[in-house]
Amino acid sequence: MKITELTSKDLKKIQTLIEKKESLQSQIESIDQHLNSFAPGSSPKPSAKPKRRSAVKSTKTKRRRGAVTETIVKALKTAGKTGISAKELVAKTGIKTSSINSWIHITGKKSKLVKRVAKGKYAYTG
Repeated sequence: MKITELTSKDLKKIQTLIEKKESLQSQIESIDQHLNSFAPGSSPKPSAKPKRRSAVKSTKTKRRRGAVTETIVKALKTAGKTGISAKELVAKTGIKTSSINSWIHITGKKSKLVKRVAKGKYAYTG
């Protein structure tokens, strides 16, 4: 239906539906506040927007800057001239596969620490 085809009867129907919707929304808000009062350690929330946490504690341990490079280079050195694959590096170091691949193709090649010795195998060139 086009706006130009609306009649006054249609507009009145729309108005009553909007009023009913607003009434129901206010009832839902009051029910939510009442339910939140039962939750331990919480207070009723005045707005529907969730609050942002300022400091979220991570369960992962943070590595110091350069630690990834150190561990990868150490593993590459122990592999020798035959090289090591990214999967083997993941198993030895415990670093994520995406981080290993990114390091090899960006940091390793830029700093000339890594050389591709075979398909999927990389060796330390130091």
